[in-house]
Amino acid sequence: MTRVCKQIIEKRDSFWYDWKGSMIINEIKDRYVLGRNYAYKSIFIPKSEFLNQNLSYKLGKSITIQIIGRYRNSLEGKLV
Repeated sequence: MTRVCKQIIEKRDSFWYDWKGSMIINEIKDRYVLGRNYAYKSIFIPKSEFLNQNLSYKLGKSITIQIIGRYRNSLEGKLV
């Protein structure tokens, strides 16, 4: 049963690959900025993305992103 659930989650998360849209920042970690999109999917972006483009990251800020990867519990994004 667990294997079937994991397969379903992986299949559904694969639909998000290459998606572009907005994300609201809701958590800031040492190396990552975490947020959620309109479907409440968890997305993380490395802080280096913001530093390379001289952009600020603040809680509640809405940013435009593109999904470039998927992991077990979240999606990875990059700034657009």
